[in-house]
Amino acid sequence: MTFALLCGSALLYFGVRMWVLGGVGVPKSSQYLEGTLTFAQRELTSGRAFLKYFQLLIAPLNVTGDYDFNSIPVAGMNDWVAWAGVLIIVVSLVSAFKLVKRQPDITFAVLFFYVTILPASNWIMPTSIVMSERALYIPSIGICLIAGLLWSKIGSGERRTIVAAGVMVTAALLCIAHNYVWRDDLTYFGNMVRVLPNNIRGRQGFGVALVEAGRLEEARRQFEAGLNIKRNAPLLVGYSEALMLIDRNCIQARPVLQEAVAVSPSDPFARWLIGACFEKEGLIKEAEESYRLAVNNTQFPDPKLLADWARLLERTGKPVEAREAYNRAALLR
Repeated sequence: MTFALLCGSALLYFGVRMWVLGGVGVPKSSQYLEGTLTFAQRELTSGRAFLKYFQLLIAPLNVTGDYDFNSIPVAGMNDWVAWAGVLIIVVSLVSAFKLVKRQPDITFAVLFFYVTILPASNWIMPTSIVMSERALYIPSIGICLIAGLLWSKIGSGERRTIVAAGVMVTAALLCIAHNYVWRDDLTYFGNMVRVLPNNIRGRQGFGVALVEAGRLEEARRQFEAGLNIKRNAPLLVGYSEALMLIDRNCIQARPVLQEAVAVSPSDPFARWLIGACFEKEGLIKEAEESYRLAVNNTQFPDPKLLADWARLLERTGKPVEAREAYNRAALLR
């Protein structure tokens, strides 16, 4: 009866998943790098990711919270670091099976780690991420079991107490240090850029935080560093905003915004800034149309965008629409 319930639950889950996603796996458009990785690249890149996983589990000194492109470089057949990660995985699994009779607890812990991390590993099917710290929550129980088994092998009770106290103090200090990193966007994204210089989300987030802090030249350098890695719409929009604020005009920003629209035609922030450029130049009708496009291109428009749009609706003789936009902005604040 219990087995039948489990099978029924599994079938229901897969049925709902196929209904929502159109298949069992993650849609190609939502996969990492839009599903462009080959099978070999995916497996070898996961080898690099597991090296980072092991480092986080054993010595979590540098945590970031985000491992977006290009935190873990895409690996090829000649990437010896990736092969080292794959080798460690194979050796640990083979060792676990060899210990099944002598140390069954160790075997269980190792297998528990790999089985629970399997859905997010990219081994069976591609996912939307290469790695993430949250993927370690349940698998880390296996590592904790191994640590507990090793601790129990310490013969002296006094030594066990010293080791336990040392681990707890170290963990507490690391936790406090990590909380400091998460203090605000400047520290969070600044740490991300320090630990993972090629993380484009880190570059973009740090650039935005620096703009908000009024540190415009530093922000510009962050956006430029990110664009050297990959030219995507968020980085282009952030870079154009920094240029607009530094130059107090749109001369340098306009071609960057045009590139952002070419990369992502529906990006609301690019349309918003284009509208701001039109407004600076006194082209009120064009500015209102651009703001309208920005609002229509997002399900949850920024209240400031709605307020900007409402202000121009008033100036172009559309008071009813302006009032509706103001009301939406007020509800979202």
